[in-house]
Amino acid sequence: MSVLHRPDVSRREAEVLAALGRRLTNAEIARALSISVRTVESHVSSLLRKYGVGDRLALADIAARDQPGQPPGQDEGEDDHEEKGLRA
Repeated sequence: MSVLHRPDVSRREAEVLAALGRRLTNAEIARALSISVRTVESHVSSLLRKYGVGDRLALADIAARDQPGQPPGQDEGEDDHEEKGLRA
């Protein structure tokens, strides 16, 4: 990630941020990362504080801006079939 003035975030927070950029719900993020919804909520709260924004949509915009050229909902190298399987 390369957001200007990016706060120090953990690897897991970066993964959650990227998932927010794909507009996934907390439950979808939890399932994708094999963590609890409560843990996702904790990471989202931490990211809101670190980035100084008021809601997850602002975080999603930051994540989307940080990944120029990426189609929404797909990470580089991500298997499209695998993603569809997560949302089923």
